[in-house]
Amino acid sequence: MEAFRKYCIPFTNKDTLWTEFQAIRQSENGRTKPIQQVANRIKQMQILLPKISNWQCYNQLLEAMDNGLLNKVRAQINEDMEWNEIVRLCEIHDSIQHKFRSGVHSNKPKNR
Repeated sequence: MEAFRKYCIPFTNKDTLWTEFQAIRQSENGRTKPIQQVANRIKQMQILLPKISNWQCYNQLLEAMDNGLLNKVRAQINEDMEWNEIVRLCEIHDSIQHKFRSGVHSNKPKNR
């Protein structure tokens, strides 16, 4: 029945899109995406499901963030801010974390 449902129910099914919206995460399969990419995906889903409010987008962004980033930006952002401003602040901290992670890995001594 499940295989049959995949062929009969269009991919724009609201339940499927809602589930996809709720599943957005910054880290998937061991890889961490830039927060801008996550924020863009959230807004894309809002276009597909117009009933998703800006408040829901804000909360999904918080849910999607890695804990380290969330801890750094939580005190600086709030749901009353403009989306672009929220994303800008998140990007600043996300890029710092990314540089730190990259720097830690590149400074490891090599085995000879």
